Amino acid sequence: MTYTTEWIEQIMVIRLEGDLIGGFSTQTMLDEVNEKITEGTRLCAVDIEQVRYMNSTGIDVLITLLTKFRNKGGEIVIINPSEQVKKTADHYQTECHLSPGRQHGRGSGSTQVQCVGNAGQQTTEL
Repeated sequence: MTYTTEWIEQIMVIRLEGDLIGGFSTQTMLDEVNEKITEGTRLCAVDIEQVRYMNSTGIDVLITLLTKFRNKGGEIVIINPSEQVKKTADHYQTECHLSPGRQHGRGSGSTQVQCVGNAGQQTTEL
């Protein structure tokens, strides 16, 4: 897996590419996120459009990101899940729905992401 980060207003956008299955680059990303949270970052969008495959470790990575931000009063949204990733999320009883609108720098309007899992429902609008 590879990743890039960029900023759109006050939102840290992490774009993942490849297979989200853990490994060294995953830990590097988590370390960078920890640093940004320590510096005050509270909003994050994780773009997983280019993730080809995700296993249970990949789900754990996303949950770890969610936990890190929420523990500091922040929020995270997952955007652009592929069909393969949606199937994996369904398997682990986690769904993310992206409503019509802007996809970070790709048009106008707003992006609303609704995540539903074992902990309940959360809707976030960017």
